[in-house]
Amino acid sequence: MGNRAFVPHTITSDSALGGSIIDHSIRFNRGDNPHFSRTPSSAGNRRTFTISLWAKRSSLSGSAVFGAYISNSNRATLRFTGGDVIEFQHAHSSNESVKTNASFRDTNSWYHIVCAIDTTQASQSDRGKIYVNGVQQTLQSNNLTQNIETSVNNNSAQVFGTRWINNPNGNFDGYLTEIYLIDGQQLEPTAFGYTESQTGIWKPKKYTGTFGTNGVHLPVNGFSHLGKDKSGNGNDYIPIKCGTVPIDKATGAFPI
Repeated sequence: MGNRAFVPHTITSDSALGGSIIDHSIRFNRGDNPHFSRTPSSAGNRRTFTISLWAKRSSLSGSAVFGAYISNSNRATLRFTGGDVIEFQHAHSSNESVKTNASFRDTNSWYHIVCAIDTTQASQSDRGKIYVNGVQQTLQSNNLTQNIETSVNNNSAQVFGTRWINNPNGNFDGYLTEIYLIDGQQLEPTAFGYTESQTGIWKPKKYTGTFGTNGVHLPVNGFSHLGKDKSGNGNDYIPIKCGTVPIDKATGAFPI
């Protein structure tokens, strides 16, 4: 379960802008092989999707926050690389990736990560986008083949907190919260967050759009089943060796 005495920073709200309060985060202790997993009964849109989540790292080494696995030669990963850049990698006959120039090595702050993919786009630069704390990142690679079908939203293993099940080398070590997977849309970060006018700080808000066939919202609110999907789709995930940690509101500090 990890160290429940850990006190992350507070994620606060602004109701006028649709802001939301995040009460809990999920602790992923790498050595426990923790993850959330689901195998959809049918495939959704494998070309167009958005992953949004808040992440706080506990250590600096290569680790995945999301993975979709068909086989060793057909898989997708959203991860921090060994060089601490953020990468969406689609591995098949060749490796294709969307990879940031910037590195993210802060273990004291939360990062809001949005990975927005649409391989149907005519322009290669539009097929993969990564945003961190509301800012679109410049990329050192963005070479997804037009109309390529990834393993994301396939009717095969979809996991949060690792690259794929039983692969400890890819386990995430840290905290995740407010997890979204949107099936069939390439969205901007403003669907999930906003900039507070008084402070200029990027903050979370509730997503109000549609989710698609395999879309999911895992709020990790500490009150319902840990893997309970709140999108309305009933796409529940199974949590393995991970648990919630309350976020201490008494600190009054926003996690960026």
